[in-house]
Amino acid sequence: MNLRKAFLAVSLSLTAMLLLIGAVTLGSLSAFNQVIAVAKHRQQSMMLMNEVRQEVDLLGRLVSSYVNTANPRFLIYYYDILAVREGTKPRPEHLPAAHWEQVIAGTKDYVAASGGQLQPLVERTNRLGFDPGEQALVQQVHQITERMKETEQIAFAATQGLYDVDKQEFVSEAEPQREFASQLLHKTPYLSLRADLAVAVASLSAMVDQRTSNNQAEVAQSLRDWIISAIFLLLGTCGVLMASYRYLQKHLLDPLGMLHRTAVALSAKSYGDRVGDVHGVEEVQSLASTIDS
Repeated sequence: MNLRKAFLAVSLSLTAMLLLIGAVTLGSLSAFNQVIAVAKHRQQSMMLMNEVRQEVDLLGRLVSSYVNTANPRFLIYYYDILAVREGTKPRPEHLPAAHWEQVIAGTKDYVAASGGQLQPLVERTNRLGFDPGEQALVQQVHQITERMKETEQIAFAATQGLYDVDKQEFVSEAEPQREFASQLLHKTPYLSLRADLAVAVASLSAMVDQRTSNNQAEVAQSLRDWIISAIFLLLGTCGVLMASYRYLQKHLLDPLGMLHRTAVALSAKSYGDRVGDVHGVEEVQSLASTIDS
């Protein structure tokens, strides 16, 4: 092999390794961005589940608070929260997690929802990519909530004097029956619905947690694989560099050293010195033959 081909082979080998390292680096960057996106998606999904759990607890407390006190503000908060969840009222933007707790406690003024977008719970779960099993549980939560609302409407009406207990029908005027309303909310049918709702929300949260956790583990493994590939390529590049150096040393540097020593000897009028057999590139072998002749 001549010198040009030797350098071309070394250059091509190193260029190929650098291109591979560049490709793996881009793959690693893409995998890293995917890890960030999946982690953000998981955070948003779990925040939504936490919000749903808080709403379920909050609505139950508001129902009890209104029946026990007949204070209309609890009823207003109840319908406002439901309307936002169902998408009939806009969802306020950047609403703090403790917003309703502060409003109920009276430490924060109540302001009717406005200025946001209509975002039903189903639409929010669709946007977050909930799978069919999770969407089925979302529908189950909605159905149980609707069945609970039927009982809650009777309790509200009885508290306001708009329900005839004997006839079991809504009326325009009657004696308020707060004790009946309170008992209604503590009967087995309603309590069973509350238990079913809690189970459905817990199951939904667990499914979302498992799915997003699996997705996060998959992209993390992908990133890990890319990083390991990059490490092996770096080691491979080091190997190519060492092999290239050994090749050049054996076929170029060592023969040139022999030629140099022979040339020095000849300049010192030691005409008996010869280069001898040289295992180098063609140009070096030709030069060695010329000196020996």
